[in-house]
Amino acid sequence: AVLVVGMLVQAGDYPLGRLATQRFWARDLRVRAIDEVLPLIPDGVCVEADNTMAPQLTGRDYVTRVGRSNNLATWMVLDFSRPDTGWQGVPPAQAYAEALRRGFTAYEQRNVIVLLRRQGAMVDPVCRVD
Repeated sequence: AVLVVGMLVQAGDYPLGRLATQRFWARDLRVRAIDEVLPLIPDGVCVEADNTMAPQLTGRDYVTRVGRSNNLATWMVLDFSRPDTGWQGVPPAQAYAEALRRGFTAYEQRNVIVLLRRQGAMVDPVCRVD
């Protein structure tokens, strides 16, 4: 009983204690931006995606890491709130600059989420460098 009472008194110190707060369940601006930007990407295209958003696209698009599509991607989505674009990935600012050099243009920006598009690239189901 003492253990349970102690845990209840200290519940705010434990991460699971946050489950009971409204703030835990609220969608922040970044999450709302992701929810607004990703539907703008058409189905069945090659997308270079930041690791935080790639899983949400894999059911409908060909997805690869940023900078790894072998110039087949027609869309790119970046999260500027992250230090990099994924495991061993470049920072978003560097990926953005490289994307502009590769012919991408900014298509939409919501909060820290940036969607880029490139006209004329081929859609290939491989969409990655081997």
